[in-house]
Amino acid sequence: MSNQMKKMIHLRDLRQRAQSRLSGQPPSPDIGEGTSAALKVLHQLASSPETAEHALALLHEIQVHQVEIDMQADELRSTLAGSEAALDRQIEYHDAMPVACCNIDASTRLLEVNQTGARWLGLDRGALLGQTINAFLTPEGKNALVAHLASLEEGRASISWETTLLSDVHAPRAVQAALSADPLNGRYILVLMELVGS
Repeated sequence: MSNQMKKMIHLRDLRQRAQSRLSGQPPSPDIGEGTSAALKVLHQLASSPETAEHALALLHEIQVHQVEIDMQADELRSTLAGSEAALDRQIEYHDAMPVACCNIDASTRLLEVNQTGARWLGLDRGALLGQTINAFLTPEGKNALVAHLASLEEGRASISWETTLLSDVHAPRAVQAALSADPLNGRYILVLMELVGS
């Protein structure tokens, strides 16, 4: 099912739930039934000389309100589409970077990794998540990472150093590592850039 179709179904369900909340009745499978009944009542009010003026004023208010709702829905759909497109571009950009970008926790467990990082480590991204980056470092690299994480805990903004990545499918890869605290979630951002000539 396409995203557009899912959005249309979601909007239809949202409208049914709104109608249900207003009427106190379970949602009707046919959205048009409630509208049709309301129009019949409005027509009856407009047909009576005593209530015609009020019915026409009410009809005008309903029409204005409906146009406002339609315009808001169009704006929301447009904003959502723009946000989804921007997110897709950022994901593609992040994955295509010529450096490995990882998000790790204090125990060096991989929480996120871009495609370049997965390729360098020789595993599918899904298989990497939950493993420790230490499993792909030399003993010296492991010790350095743990020490640098402690430095960040003490307030240092960022740290960079040279280390070596190990992989079961690739030769050891010399990299420049940069580590900083992730300001959004208390984790750490680890960026690995291949050293020229390695």
